[in-house]
Amino acid sequence: MARGVLVNFLPFPLPLSIGQALMGVVIYHIAVLMKETNIYERILEQRNIYVFFVLAISLFVILVNGTVSMKSCTYSNVVLFLMGALGGSISCLIISKIVVYSVIRHKKIFSFPIFYVEWVGQYSLTYLGLNEVMIRLLRMMFSSFITSGVVLRIIILVFTLMLCSVFDIIIRKTPMQVFLGK
Repeated sequence: MARGVLVNFLPFPLPLSIGQALMGVVIYHIAVLMKETNIYERILEQRNIYVFFVLAISLFVILVNGTVSMKSCTYSNVVLFLMGALGGSISCLIISKIVVYSVIRHKKIFSFPIFYVEWVGQYSLTYLGLNEVMIRLLRMMFSSFITSGVVLRIIILVFTLMLCSVFDIIIRKTPMQVFLGK
């Protein structure tokens, strides 16, 4: 399994998460270049068929790429990681555009999904802090009797979102919210 580009040349991890920060800078720079060349605007102006095309390619690249962990600076294939990250970001932008236009037209139908997305965005610190722990625990629990990798990942995603939501409520309703700075 390949590690980050810079980490391949070093026999030890860099202090203060410098390797992860460098990968973040690469992603940020690519996004800035895409914004300056108006690639985002051109993609967002396209019809809905491109949403499924970009989303399908992104999902395929993400699933084909091996294990990705920013914590341990493991990206499996760095090129596939960058393609999946940027494709996933573009897919999120396109889907959010479609959702906004749909909500404007059908406000009552989309009230719960919009509420959930706003809630996750508002309390995302809990999700960011607990997602890796949840994913590891759920992988240990489900990997023994679910053999399909795609099905396992989908089940882990759903359970991770549900458990992080429960823990978010617990943290906000108890004195533990002091740890989050609130």
